[in-house]
Parts: sequence; structure tokens; C-alpha cells
Amino acid sequence: MKITITPENMLERIALWMNLAPTPLVDTQAAFTAARAVMAASNTGVFEALGENSRTVKEASAAAGTDPVATKHLLDMLVSMNYVTHDQGRYTLRPKYRKWLLKSSPANLAGKMRFQITEWLWVAHMEEFVRTGKPLDFHQKMNAQEWTDYQQGMRDLSINTAKEFGGN
Repeated sequence: MKITITPENMLERIALWMNLAPTPLVDTQAAFTAARAVMAASNTGVFEALGENSRTVKEASAAAGTDPVATKHLLDMLVSMNYVTHDQGRYTLRPKYRKWLLKSSPANLAGKMRFQITEWLWVAHMEEFVRTGKPLDFHQKMNAQEWTDYQQGMRDLSINTAKEFGGN
């Protein structure tokens, strides 16, 4: 699987073909903003607030305990990413993502979403690694909460892999 820019119309195709679209910005700014939006929706409980229902911004933010204006911005970003639909003022988590993002699902990645915040901070040291060649010894530097998040994140990854390869 490859993450790539996919033009949605002729003008976008031409812009890509003529190298007029700033693809490095899409590969960086758009990608990391999208990644953080998914992590934020998971870690703040916004996905859980939507659950399997359609909710207004007010309902979703009340259920998640988040700011309504900021929640609307997040939900609109998730709509642009096709994680969430929006119809007549109501937002709905797409069924294909419920498997991965709702804690009630045995395949949920909630622990991995929490741990990705720590991984995000580690990756911020990439330039230092490239310059010095010195790897980040993260196992020695994790605090108790990071260890808990790490273990839950690894559980999420391993249980889904085990199901695929183990047949159960």
C-alpha cells in the first residue's frame, strides 16, 4: 500500500503533471495534520462520542467533554478525510472506521492511538539521528505512563496481527 496524492479532477491532474502542485507540502503539512487529527479524535474521545450514531457538534462535544468550536473544526477535518460524514448538521463515523477506532471493537487501536503521541515526540528527533547517527534509546527513557501506553499500543498491533495469521 502506498500513500499518494490522487487528483480528483482534470485541473488537479494537469497541476500534478505540470509540477504546479506543491507535493512536498501535501506529503508533509497535510499528512501530519491529518495524522494528528485522527489521533486527537481518538485521544479526546470524539470518535467514542460519535460511536455508531449521528450527532450534532453540540452533542458530540458534550459527550467527549471538548470545546464545541474546536470539535467542529476537528470533525470538519475528519469529513475532508472521509473518516466522518456530515449531513444536515449531524456527523457520523463511517462504519469502516468503527472497527479500528471504537473501544467496543475487539480490533480497536485506541491504545496505539495514545502511544502514537509518544512516538510523535520521538520522531521529532529524526534530524538529530541523521546528523549524529546516535539512535534514541527510548526504552530506557520511558516513564510509567509511556510504558503503559507502549504496552497497550503493542497489544493493539499484535492482537490484530495474531487474528490475521492465527485464523481466529
